Amino acid sequence: MQMQNEVDQVLQLIGFTVGEERFAIDISEVHEINRFEHINRIPDLPDHVLGVIDLRGIVIPVINLAEKLGIKYQRDSLGYRILVKVLERIADHIENIAKNYILLTEIQKQPQLDEYISLVNSTAMTFEKSFRALFERDGEAAEKIFQELKKIENDHSDISKKLFKIENIQSAIYQKTMLDSLGRIASYSGDIAEIAINMSTEVP
Repeated sequence: MQMQNEVDQVLQLIGFTVGEERFAIDISEVHEINRFEHINRIPDLPDHVLGVIDLRGIVIPVINLAEKLGIKYQRDSLGYRILVKVLERIADHIENIAKNYILLTEIQKQPQLDEYISLVNSTAMTFEKSFRALFERDGEAAEKIFQELKKIENDHSDISKKLFKIENIQSAIYQKTMLDSLGRIASYSGDIAEIAINMSTEVP
């Protein structure tokens, strides 16, 4: 009985490739696997549609997933995986900023955060530019991101020094936590810029 339970818990996967990248999915998600040597070409189809096949009288389109997803090289796939992780972490930091701001307003009804707002705006703008550089494969624009990050880093340092002058220690802690999360978001813009530079480089 125990052996049967262990067998039932074994995860069975089907492996496949997209471009140069390998993937696997649960076998329970696969309806069937068919091998076809002949694909009927049809004019004026999108680039990612290779043609159609006849499966027991049903016409089924054949899709090139790598083309559909814009994956040409293995480095692109790695870049997108890093990007997903970066976005997850940024979301965590945004949530952290929101939580600490709420806590801050509970002890300080109208906190003076003009410098924070300016830093948020410049960080958001740099983040958007890094994303644009990535999707446009613009290495030159990505290089400029690092110049903007230096100014953000200086502004971050100036605000951080002023926190030592705040009398309410709890207020200073909340603001420092918000500031640190902003700093991390800015640094992630640099990570995205690096991905953009790598993807903009021609592969021989």
